[in-house]
Amino acid sequence: MEFAFIYSEEIKKEGEFEMKRITAAVLSLVMALCLAGCGQSGEGNLSSTATGSVSGSSEPGTLKETYTPEYAQGFTIEYYNGGAKIIATKFSSTSEEGQTNERTQRILLLPEGATKPVDAKWDKQIDGKVERVVTLASSHAGHFANLDAVGTIVGTSLSASSCEIPELKQAIEDGTVASLSSQKAEDGSKYFDQEVVAALNPQVIFVGGMQADVTVAKKLEESGMTCVYIGDFAEKDYKGRAQWIELFGAFIDKEKEGNAFLEDGITRANAVIDRAKEIENKPKVLWFNTSKAPWSVKTDKDYTASFIKDLGGEVLCPETEDNAIYVQSEEFLTYLQQADKLLYGNSLKYIKFETADDITCLNMEGQIDFSTAPAYKNGDCYVVSYDWAQDTANIGEIMESVAKMLYPEEFTDLSGADKIVEFNKTNQK
Repeated sequence: MEFAFIYSEEIKKEGEFEMKRITAAVLSLVMALCLAGCGQSGEGNLSSTATGSVSGSSEPGTLKETYTPEYAQGFTIEYYNGGAKIIATKFSSTSEEGQTNERTQRILLLPEGATKPVDAKWDKQIDGKVERVVTLASSHAGHFANLDAVGTIVGTSLSASSCEIPELKQAIEDGTVASLSSQKAEDGSKYFDQEVVAALNPQVIFVGGMQADVTVAKKLEESGMTCVYIGDFAEKDYKGRAQWIELFGAFIDKEKEGNAFLEDGITRANAVIDRAKEIENKPKVLWFNTSKAPWSVKTDKDYTASFIKDLGGEVLCPETEDNAIYVQSEEFLTYLQQADKLLYGNSLKYIKFETADDITCLNMEGQIDFSTAPAYKNGDCYVVSYDWAQDTANIGEIMESVAKMLYPEEFTDLSGADKIVEFNKTNQK
């Protein structure tokens, strides 16, 4: 009997152990499913609609997760256990000679006390918190403004007169942010004075990704400075281009702020798009950027055309794979006569007009008589009110402005949208 008692007690203990093991396994599975269903936890959880991958390891230096943006095609962000990040970019550009150049970079951000990634490669390393940056393209400065982080900019290629960002404009005028002017070398290439830029002690310099920008970067890198190529210009639509705000946010630990700004813009844009679907008559738009022949026409391949197309409008242009194309007056006139809306893509503040108060003043050399255009007769001539390149993430306000241009009677309630205004010299700032 004693033996039987001991045996039964052992069986009982084994059963309890097995039950605990099964319970632990079930709890682990439930936790894993919850994490997956919540869209991944941690720093990389920028958007519930973004895709990514999560590593199973928690050892310092191992990959924690990879964030893949939903809209942008040109970057990913890798988050490592121990606090490090690697920002990976990959995009292509086409030179004036038609040559395609691919840009790839892997930038390691290593905050103080963070563990370096293991089993990973990177091209450049930035130590410590990023607090001093130089922006050499308009859109870069705009992203920092929308992240409420203008204070991290120590130098910019914008001048006070060309800057559309109030707080940055004031900083340039006060001298707290340096306005950097490019110069031309004997071979015609552009460059920035290495000593002037180096004196700003930047941790990172943001440049574009075209071949001319690469030339600029290589000269700055000769002095040991770190340049990062930004490929937002290569995105095909406004959402992809706007999402690069998250990349800039990753450099300064403001990914969530960048994502929130983007999501708010998408919500506002989608609200306008849904309303436009109910409108029957869809307009044709001629968007051009020059004030005399040859006329530079925006095409349906440009990211700005995606605003118009999402609202049901049609962009008038030749068939081409380029985002803009030059046409002579005869061809331009055919589009002018078809267009329901005319949009001049350069802010009036940069143009000096000698005569007239409307779009007919673009007939500078007697090449095109804009007064014969149906859009002119109907009062449907517009101009962008500022440099959109400085605010590419602000897609909510831009979409509302495009809607007001395309359907002015249906969107009278959008009084705050002023990114596009009627073509009138009195709008000149």
